Amino acid sequence: MASTYSNDLRLEEQAVGENSGTWGTKVNASFSQIADGFSFGTKAMSSDANETFTMPDGTADPTRSLYLKITSSATLTATRTITLGPNTVSKLWLVENATTGSQSIIIKQGTGATVTVASGGVRLIYTDGAGSGAAVVDALTNLGTSGTLTSGGVITANAGVVIDNITIDGTEIDLSSGDLTVDVAGDIILDAGGDNILIKDAGTHYANITMASNSLLIDAVISDGDLIFRGNDGGSTITALQLDMSAAGNAIFNGNIALADSKQLQMGADADFIIYHDGTSNYVQAAKQDSDIILRGNDGGSGVNMLTLDTSAAGLATFNAGANFGGNIGVGTSSAGNLIEVEGASPIVEINASSGSPELQFSDGGTDEFSIMYDTGANALKFVEGGVGTHVTILDGGNFGLGTTAPAYTLDVDSTIHIGNDGSSGYTHSRLIFDAGATTRGAGAFYHNQGDDVEYFAGSPYNKSDSWAITRNATASHADATADVTNALVVVDSSGNMGIGVSSPTQKLDVNGTVELNNLTVGGSQGTDGQVLTSTGSGVAWEDASGGGGGGGGGAWNVISSQTISSSVSSVTFTGVTGYKVYKLIMTDINHSSSGTADQIQLSSDNGSSFATFNISSIALRYNSGSTSQTISNDFYQSNKLPLMYSFNEYNNDEKHHVEVTIFGLNDSSFTYTHSRLLSSWGWNVNDIGANETYARTHGSGGLASFNAFKVDAMSGGTYDGGTFTLYGLAIS
Repeated sequence: MASTYSNDLRLEEQAVGENSGTWGTKVNASFSQIADGFSFGTKAMSSDANETFTMPDGTADPTRSLYLKITSSATLTATRTITLGPNTVSKLWLVENATTGSQSIIIKQGTGATVTVASGGVRLIYTDGAGSGAAVVDALTNLGTSGTLTSGGVITANAGVVIDNITIDGTEIDLSSGDLTVDVAGDIILDAGGDNILIKDAGTHYANITMASNSLLIDAVISDGDLIFRGNDGGSTITALQLDMSAAGNAIFNGNIALADSKQLQMGADADFIIYHDGTSNYVQAAKQDSDIILRGNDGGSGVNMLTLDTSAAGLATFNAGANFGGNIGVGTSSAGNLIEVEGASPIVEINASSGSPELQFSDGGTDEFSIMYDTGANALKFVEGGVGTHVTILDGGNFGLGTTAPAYTLDVDSTIHIGNDGSSGYTHSRLIFDAGATTRGAGAFYHNQGDDVEYFAGSPYNKSDSWAITRNATASHADATADVTNALVVVDSSGNMGIGVSSPTQKLDVNGTVELNNLTVGGSQGTDGQVLTSTGSGVAWEDASGGGGGGGGGAWNVISSQTISSSVSSVTFTGVTGYKVYKLIMTDINHSSSGTADQIQLSSDNGSSFATFNISSIALRYNSGSTSQTISNDFYQSNKLPLMYSFNEYNNDEKHHVEVTIFGLNDSSFTYTHSRLLSSWGWNVNDIGANETYARTHGSGGLASFNAFKVDAMSGGTYDGGTFTLYGLAIS
């Protein structure tokens, strides 16, 4: 494995066993390059252009230096960009701009942020090594210290000093000459622990600013010395306010008196009359009980009462002539917040049209935008958009229409409805609730296709209310017929049973019809190629097709044919069965009747000419009626017979049986085998064998080379009155 150089100093990282004989030399070189990372180095720009300084892999170069002084062999005429590579190196640099031409240089690594170093300046930077988007960051953008910064000499700060607090050990700030300027961006705070700020002139005390309890005192200390507030009005000095101390503080204003919002001008010994402005409205208030407010004027030289506000009558206004209102009008309120405001117990504002339709119109800049109108011709309340038309209609009787002017239902919408998040505490879902008032009443939604004149219903049908259904009906009446469960396509009852084509499902999924599956998962498994779904006694599971019949060879059982008998037949025949050497016949729920004393099943084969029982084994399976014992006739290890394995279960005494037979050596004349004993003798002592047990035996030699059909014969005049017969072939070599 070759050396790598992926570290931030591009040092050589040797692989195990590499550089035999020169390993020490390379390590020493790496130590030297590490030292370079803490040293001083100079890199010169080769021309008056942008340039890239790349830290080389495993060799010395000034680019690796901690303090990197950048010079130029040419005089720079503009700001130039220095790119530090590779863009995967994350490193700290002190960069000095020592180029000629008094130009700044920009330090970059990738497409990320850059840092500009002024001519003659030094910046502490670091690169983040983030690849193509790598950035260069000023490491001292916000330099702070939580401790004490101590200097043994003079600290010179030409650009100013920013200090949170200054603590002076002495008691004075002295200036040898000139004025003292305190220039702050915020407030100047004077905190005097002795409560007094004394103002003197050449040692003469003339004023105090004093804190007395919770009050602030401004004292003119000199006898009869006035307090004068002066200002500059258009370049001229004016006296804005003079407080005459020789006249008990009489206030003389040079101009207007302006009070802050809600501050009052109070007149009378007991503030009987008040004038104030609250920021929105102007108030003239008679504070004395039942004293009127009278607005007077001069009409042709005569005084007139233009307006009288009778406070003893709750402010009844009496105008001497007509009134034009340019502000808010309040009816039942003395503080109307809108142009017209009506207040009272159950107040009614009536718009009574002597003709036409009364309308409340909302305009924007003179343009009719919306209006609320009572359409006297249609006897309906309408919400109308100017220039567009009616959006909402409420008919006499209560029908409410959205997008329609003729609603036929309590809520009639001719558009799309969106139900958003209700946002209430504890419930953040959207809801559309259908609430039926009784168990015989349906609740749900009707979906009508006007083109086909059919409708669907989704909800709880009226005649099966404790369930949910999707129904269909060829009608547009939205009546009970559509919400009838007998018209249901899908039903889910209160037990969770779901029916498709079944109105009263009895299983979790009850389907009346054909089901097509692209896939089937049982117990979390989809099964493997060749497996079949079988009953396990406690459920169903995927099993190898050969698992129940005793076949061999490790191949997969293929279903050749399956027949279900629903009427009486004397035999069941399977044709076109060539191509396999091992077969399995499974007979399920056999209901076999016989005219004799025993029920028999005869298994025969066709070698191309006619059916012959001896071609397989002349096997007859006997089932004694009315008992659980079994009798086997014609033992099948005779010569010139084919080997079989079979199992038989009698489920009950109702003559319904389950039989599995596996046949070997078909279509294979070279087939040979040996037999084995399962009991102490060749015969079987059936009296020692109970119901629901399995029998097995193999024997014989020779196969049947030509074979193309099976027949299962009821024998002895018997018939099959029911059952399923399935023939499998085992795909083995």
